Amino acid sequence: MEETNSIGEFFFDEKSESLHQLTKTGFNSAQWRNLDQVIDQNLKEHFKKLETTGYTWEEAPQNLKNAAVKLASGLNITPVEAYKLILEKITKQDLKDAVAGDK
Repeated sequence: MEETNSIGEFFFDEKSESLHQLTKTGFNSAQWRNLDQVIDQNLKEHFKKLETTGYTWEEAPQNLKNAAVKLASGLNITPVEAYKLILEKITKQDLKDAVAGDK
């Protein structure tokens, strides 16, 4: 275990070509974690969450993203989770009413 006085310190391992950070693991303990692995895992989870929509968050309609962000803050969930809720609950009639309201 490493000392905790350098928490947050970065180290680049030239052999594995990966970035590491000293992370607190307990009250008086810390260890180096491989940030490349953490980033890869987070990206996999992110894209797994978006598989059901067929497109990425960046490609989503801006008005629905805005609604998802507001819903997410009210429900204390992620915007992607809120976006999925919106897509699950929206009906054809809702879409027709929205289009009719734009005219």
